Amino acid sequence: MGLPPFLQALREKVGNDLLVLPTVAGLVTDDVGRILLIRHTRDGNWVLPGGCTEPEEYPAERLVIEMREETGLEVRPTNLIGV
Repeated sequence: MGLPPFLQALREKVGNDLLVLPTVAGLVTDDVGRILLIRHTRDGNWVLPGGCTEPEEYPAERLVIEMREETGLEVRPTNLIGV
């Protein structure tokens, strides 16, 4: 998936300067405690499903969207693990 439009517009203004953006990641486990990971398309690393939140978007809403897009799972966030 490409850059969201808000991020493309921001990149046009700041170029390649470092951006610190709010993101979400979902920690999903099964009955025996295994953690769901996905393989990142850019570098092949295994990561938690998630992504960058968009302006004026609640993190929990973004997490539901990212989990659906990346895993096909319908989730309901229950706990905040860290900020």
